[in-house]
Amino acid sequence: MITSVVQLILQLSGHFLSLLTCVVIILLGRGAALIISKKAFDYLLDHMLDIHKRKVNIIMPYSMDYDKYMSMLNFFNSYIRRIGDFLDEAVVEDVACTAPFVTIGSFVYTEGLGLLDKAAYVILLPQDYKDRSENSQSPRFCNCVSPVAKELLFKCGGDTALIEENGIAKRCRINKIEYPID
Repeated sequence: MITSVVQLILQLSGHFLSLLTCVVIILLGRGAALIISKKAFDYLLDHMLDIHKRKVNIIMPYSMDYDKYMSMLNFFNSYIRRIGDFLDEAVVEDVACTAPFVTIGSFVYTEGLGLLDKAAYVILLPQDYKDRSENSQSPRFCNCVSPVAKELLFKCGGDTALIEENGIAKRCRINKIEYPID
């Protein structure tokens, strides 16, 4: 986005814009962007491309029911778009690798507000979820289209979420997010 703004200004100014002005525009634009490590950026980019590549195979089992199929297609298109939008605005710098938000495949550590209970969640694709125990207590595996996962996806560390499990709703704070990065 910042690059496209600089390119537009260069075109409009007849290429007489000084290098100093370009640097100022870039620095001003950086204030609105989120800073991310190269490792986290690369992970998110690879993850987004992998989900995009596998999307048709992921949603194919839902093809017999038009409404479910379209719901899954819209979910994954929106998911891919949100990561792409984030990456378009992100500024890569030499900082510690931290996960900026919850994605499919990430580990999410929460703590109940007003309660002492802590929980860990892993958000999985539907076909990966089928192979996991639904009764696992730590971590709790969530299908990415489940209400719990939808509440957690794209939340950041420190955000709160309303998690409903077994008919009981509880508000929790996201303490830590980890990506499965080697």
